[in-house]
Amino acid sequence: MSKSKMLAHLIALLCAVLGFYLIYKISCHLILPGQKYVTPVLYARWLWATNDWFFRLLIVMNFFIKPFFIYYLIWNLLELRFRKRH
Repeated sequence: MSKSKMLAHLIALLCAVLGFYLIYKISCHLILPGQKYVTPVLYARWLWATNDWFFRLLIVMNFFIKPFFIYYLIWNLLELRFRKRH
């Protein structure tokens, strides 16, 4: 794997982690206002234990699908940029 591809994967991974963190923080403030020290695992357990399909869908969308799409989008954009360069 070339350096540019590794760099693209690394940048995309960092963007996905940052996106996960921002999504987690915003959804915590919207759903659990006033709770300062809630970990992502505790937050996911609490939402899953409610037995409401909306909250379960929220977990799947926010913690798995959105970060994956952020990773995929950034990685594709960087791959296109590196391809046009060479």
